[in-house]
Amino acid sequence: MLYASGENLFTLTKYSGLDPECGGWDAMKYPVSRVISLGIKLTY
Repeated sequence: MLYASGENLFTLTKYSGLDPECGGWDAMKYPVSRVISLGIKLTY
């Protein structure tokens, strides 16, 4: 079995800063991490 998972892949907004979730360029903070997980489940 194959699986894939993702978190915070993209943000849809008209805000011109980096990411409104973390305050964008104005707050000078690190952005929220993008997480992509892939895996294979093997049984025998």
